[in-house]
Amino acid sequence: MPKKPRVWLSTAEAAAELGCGPKYLRENRDTIFKKGTHYRVLNPNAWRPTYRWHLKKIQKLMEA
Repeated sequence: MPKKPRVWLSTAEAAAELGCGPKYLRENRDTIFKKGTHYRVLNPNAWRPTYRWHLKKIQKLMEA
């Protein structure tokens, strides 16, 4: 049985799939992307939070 593709990707994985750098995602996190829709924070109270990105929703946003 084939593996189901993951929905939420790490910053590095999402950047590679989108053809951009991780810096682009981080710098535009609060301007272009919407929290809860395009990304989520796994550990918001950490000194360095970890983010997960919804690849399909970001691709749809970039197509518009």
